[in-house]
Amino acid sequence: MLTRPDYRRIGVASAMLEAAADLMRGKLGAEFGVLMCRHEVAPLYEKNGWRRVEGPTHFHRPGGIVICPDDTMTLKLTAREWPLGPIDLCGPPW
Repeated sequence: MLTRPDYRRIGVASAMLEAAADLMRGKLGAEFGVLMCRHEVAPLYEKNGWRRVEGPTHFHRPGGIVICPDDTMTLKLTAREWPLGPIDLCGPPW
């Protein structure tokens, strides 16, 4: 997620994250949201209910399977707890 500098710190990103959570929880019926982000922006997501999970997170690239160098975060959308252990996206990271 990117926010133009002149729209930062007024709640735009938080509103987008809330709308995304509502969509995942409601229409999609997801148990969790999952994202990867740079370490320095993780506090924005944490402020909005996302939690860092211990990795590693693996994904596929043309040269093979790689470990994500960024933070993996989850958003709990139901009562279920995030399972511990490695994460394999079984494909590219998008």
